[in-house]
Amino acid sequence: MKNIFQSNIEKIFRILKHGKKTSVPPKMEAILPNGKKLEIYVITKNLLAEDSVIELLAKWRDKANAWFPTQFKVTLEGTKRWTQEQLINKKDRILFLFKIGDEKIPFAHAGLYRFDYEKHSCEIDNVIRGEESENTKGAMTAGLEALINWAFRYLGIKDLYLKVFSDNTRAIKLYERLEFSEVNRAPLFKSINNGVVSWVEDDNRKESTDRYFVTMKYGKRA
Repeated sequence: MKNIFQSNIEKIFRILKHGKKTSVPPKMEAILPNGKKLEIYVITKNLLAEDSVIELLAKWRDKANAWFPTQFKVTLEGTKRWTQEQLINKKDRILFLFKIGDEKIPFAHAGLYRFDYEKHSCEIDNVIRGEESENTKGAMTAGLEALINWAFRYLGIKDLYLKVFSDNTRAIKLYERLEFSEVNRAPLFKSINNGVVSWVEDDNRKESTDRYFVTMKYGKRA
């Protein structure tokens, strides 16, 4: 049986992803040190009907392929299918685009996923910085901070986590600035099947590894 927290999350996400009105804002804003306005807004079903958005998501996913547990040939068709099956249809996942106010093209995305409805927790998910420019300096920190505050304020989150590869030092520094700290690391082993590379967690294997999946927890409200 669903608890109230789960029911609320699924209702809010369904409404937001279908672009309908709700008391939960689908958009956040922040002012960067350079005075530029940062906009963070929900990726909706209607937005995904635009080919340019699918093309952008596919380009970013391909660019960041090495930092995902599963690495494969990224295609527009596959990306479009993923946005429907693994984003719009997923009851516990939502994704936001990050954009500098006076620019037409977003530069990043991040979202929330993997809710533990009993513990009122979830993960920051799918953090990708797809474009870089002078205007986006400090924007990932500001954007993720806005997303974190949104999650605690409107969703009733009690704990927030994320997972990152141990060798992704740039991402780890970003998360540490946001006051995430390591709480666990699991050894990863590489598997290749039909051209798809998978990094698999396995605590029982005896051979050594130099790559781990690091779990980090948000500390401000711990």
